[in-house]
Amino acid sequence: NEIHSDYFMVEKSGDGITFEPFKRVDCQKRSSASYRTSDESPYVGSTYYRLKQIDVNGSYKYSDIKSVNLKTFDITTIFPVPAKDHISFAFQSSEDKDVLINIVDVTGKKVYTRQAHIQKGVSVLEVELPSVQSALYLLQVYDPLSNVQSSKEFYISN
Repeated sequence: NEIHSDYFMVEKSGDGITFEPFKRVDCQKRSSASYRTSDESPYVGSTYYRLKQIDVNGSYKYSDIKSVNLKTFDITTIFPVPAKDHISFAFQSSEDKDVLINIVDVTGKKVYTRQAHIQKGVSVLEVELPSVQSALYLLQVYDPLSNVQSSKEFYISN
């Protein structure tokens, strides 16, 4: 019942113990209200959420904790920019995994491919670039087991 409720605070945590305020959602003050929100930057791995329902008099109560497990990886940085003979890229992964690294030109043609093993957490890999024209390229890191891919554009300048 939301009759005496003021607002909800969505709280999030990376460990399920220490929570921080994430989003405030004002109450609609109806008995059959529904709410929706999204998290554009969940933690890699598990993110824990709970609701804090705050009443107009300041009292509050917590919901049960719910977890969302995002088993994925993401390319966070490519350097140097522009690239010449090599690129290094940093990425974050929720688990150890074997991936395919592809470099694709603007026509969709793969100009480079190799397999690599990445480790849980933040990693940096270096790739020696093939001799190609100066142009915009796409770095793809692909996990064939989960069919998940992370991509980032970069420029090669010869």
